[in-house]
Amino acid sequence: MSEDTTTKEDLGEPSVINAATAPVLVVLFTNSAPASACITLGDKTATIGRSDKCTLVLDESMLSREHARVSFENGSIRVLDAGSRNGTFLNGERIDGAATVKDSAVLRVGRTLVLLDVHGARFARGGVIADGGRVSGPEMRLLQARIEHVAQLGETMLVQGESGTGKEHAARSFHAASAYARGPFVAINCASLDRNIADRELFGSKRGAFSGATDTPGHFVAARGGTLFLDEIGEMDPAVQAKLLRAIETKTIQPLGSSSAREVDVLLCAGSNVQLARAVQEQRFRGDLYMRLARNEISLPPLRRRIEEIPFLLHEGVQQALGRDMQPLPMTTGVVERALLYSWAGQNVRAVFNQMKKALMRAHETASPEIMLEHFEVPQPDAPRSVATQQPLAGRAPPVRGATPPRDQAAVAERVIATYQATGSAPRAAEAAGVSRQHVYRVLRKHGIDVQRAAGGGDDDE
Repeated sequence: MSEDTTTKEDLGEPSVINAATAPVLVVLFTNSAPASACITLGDKTATIGRSDKCTLVLDESMLSREHARVSFENGSIRVLDAGSRNGTFLNGERIDGAATVKDSAVLRVGRTLVLLDVHGARFARGGVIADGGRVSGPEMRLLQARIEHVAQLGETMLVQGESGTGKEHAARSFHAASAYARGPFVAINCASLDRNIADRELFGSKRGAFSGATDTPGHFVAARGGTLFLDEIGEMDPAVQAKLLRAIETKTIQPLGSSSAREVDVLLCAGSNVQLARAVQEQRFRGDLYMRLARNEISLPPLRRRIEEIPFLLHEGVQQALGRDMQPLPMTTGVVERALLYSWAGQNVRAVFNQMKKALMRAHETASPEIMLEHFEVPQPDAPRSVATQQPLAGRAPPVRGATPPRDQAAVAERVIATYQATGSAPRAAEAAGVSRQHVYRVLRKHGIDVQRAAGGGDDDE
């Protein structure tokens, strides 16, 4: 976490939550960098701002000395804007006065993004750890421990999860933690196997078994002494499923055209993006094979259930996308906020990397100093991730709620704000965004930015 972000509990490293069910405030992104710092919301109100007296101290010019207050009341998290000059935002919308979060929401204050979560159980294991290109949140670390336990037992494992959640990564971790780690790791996508030759591909064949047949070892033999990962096993032909079950139970295979079985010492891991229990009910998958595989079953959560990993994954996506003579670029808060609010359903981690690769290329093509919303193809969500009920303070008019602004308007507004905050010049902001100076002032007023002071520092209110 950035050195410019501190708390009374020193959150330079991911903190451990004492009460597993306590609601939490987790800093996700600050000072243009991913973060993972947790504060448990107890009986006292947590304050956010530039003042050293705040619970969460952020050295940001966009923040007031005391910008916002967060508390846990009656089973919900209550957020109060403490009269800040530049506003407090929940799930991308500016709040007027106070709002109540019943489940989880993304809080934005200045250029910092914070996760508010009523159910903080997973953070009892700490925050997100990024090491050597590997991003591991608290929920995934718990699963990693289970994977290693099964691997050390030397038993078959089934990994289920949506596409892109990291099933092959889990399988490789399974292999690395097992007694078979010195052997090969062979990954096969069963959906790509032609049903007419799947038997031969997996178990091999002998010369003369059929017209044109040659001695083919097959994937089981190729993985001998190591791990065979059968991804999308739900797509496997039923006839092949029967032979697979026998291979698991007897640790032998019988190649096509052979009159005898062959012993194979292979650690098996299967993956599926469909619920195999349902496939069994629909008679699309053998029940006996499922029962054999499901003795050790791991379910990978989708990215929308572990959004604390997203800022780190975005950063890792940039690092992976770097090509020759290409420099890494920082991300704007708007990009990270958009990614946090997007569901990533059916896409998950793989899609994050793909989007960041495209965004980095577009930013370089336009000579932009940072990755902005206009480079990021992820659309605004149709609805907030969770409900935050507005509670306007006395004497204030409730906010006007209209249609979600088009993506290009959001990108223009972000460029206007970023350029103005960096230069303090409305003409430069207008030129950078390709809009009139009057439009610049409208954008700044709409986002509650003090035109006189946005570039020079925050306000000095107590």
